[in-house]
Amino acid sequence: MNHVDTEDLKKHIDVNVLLEHYKLEKVEDAGEWVKALCPYHGDSNPSFTMRKSDTFFHCWSCPAKGDAIALVMHLEKCTFPEATSKLASISGYSVDDDSRMAYLRSKWLTSEPVVVDPATVLVENPRLFKVAKWATQVFMQFYPNSLAQEYLQRRGFSDVIASRFALGYYPVSGFTDKAIKAGATESELEVLGFTTAYGERFSQRLMFPICNRSGEITAFSARSLVEGQDPKYTATPTSDYYKKGLFLYGLQQIRQDEPIVLVEGNLDCVRLASLGINSLAQLGSALTVQQCQLLRSLTDRVILMLDGDDAGQQATYKEILPLIETGIDVQVASLPDGEDPDTFCKKHGNSGLAELLQTVENGLKYYVNSRYSASSDKTTLLSKCLTSINKMEDTVIKQQYITQCANLCGYSEQSIKTELRKK
Repeated sequence: MNHVDTEDLKKHIDVNVLLEHYKLEKVEDAGEWVKALCPYHGDSNPSFTMRKSDTFFHCWSCPAKGDAIALVMHLEKCTFPEATSKLASISGYSVDDDSRMAYLRSKWLTSEPVVVDPATVLVENPRLFKVAKWATQVFMQFYPNSLAQEYLQRRGFSDVIASRFALGYYPVSGFTDKAIKAGATESELEVLGFTTAYGERFSQRLMFPICNRSGEITAFSARSLVEGQDPKYTATPTSDYYKKGLFLYGLQQIRQDEPIVLVEGNLDCVRLASLGINSLAQLGSALTVQQCQLLRSLTDRVILMLDGDDAGQQATYKEILPLIETGIDVQVASLPDGEDPDTFCKKHGNSGLAELLQTVENGLKYYVNSRYSASSDKTTLLSKCLTSINKMEDTVIKQQYITQCANLCGYSEQSIKTELRKK
């Protein structure tokens, strides 16, 4: 079955029928959600819940979450295309290739006009969202038995986690012709970064969809898989529709109002998510003001877990004060020299990661200690810290940082407050 619109497919799935088909135990209809014993761990009380409207599921007792496709891939130990085929059979869903193309084309051509978001100076185009979503599904269909799957399996990533993040493979050729046949325009393919004046930008690469807060796929980043293919990483170019400084990777998986571990690389984020850690990855070399504000809208505590080399330490130092300015409780998880989150987790496992997260360092303390010794001039340091603290709006968090700053720099809190009033 070709070119399945997975979102359309999921609308045809009866969740009760699906769970009973796979003989999940203690299936119970609870209105919008259906409960059952979780098939991902040894469950004794129904902690697995699946939503009827879109088949999204999560377990209250283990990190498992995803959709009906991810569930079938897990239960059947099968590929993404095989899972969609099985779901279509179970739900009685079947659409031939020509009608699917017509369906997609009609959806795209009836999209609303572009809308400008004045808060971010970013243009949002519903047609681009639809093209990007369709492209992601195609890349996922090309994923099984591809260079991308081989690469991720060598690094210890399962097909289940690849599906959760909608990772895919951009074929050697033919994708743009397929997209135009489905209704996309050459201009849209260029804006999303698929085509350039020199050909197809992402050919033979591992594809990472980048989502906005609403879950719409807005752009892509891609990693080379062929020896000598430069650059190693490339992405959708900056335009009115996408500015990387306004996004973070992994937003589609994030749990709001929980601490977030911020990492450098996309695969670092995927690795931590596979272990149940709430994680996001930066897009670019340094956090922007907008990215800091985005983080603050999601959580009040961020743990920086950047690479353990000199560049990672420098980046950690530079990002602490901008995060503090937004009122975030910043902490630092320092990795050994030469390690990144992915390699650390593979080497030390869940227990090593848990131990690392239990020994995080206060961000302001890290900032002070990383550049100044006890005999160094604290005046300049204090001025920098106070400039950031003074920008905080939350008076409770500001007081906490005033106390920390006083203790670290050897001044009284009253002296700190006096200096703040001068700024």
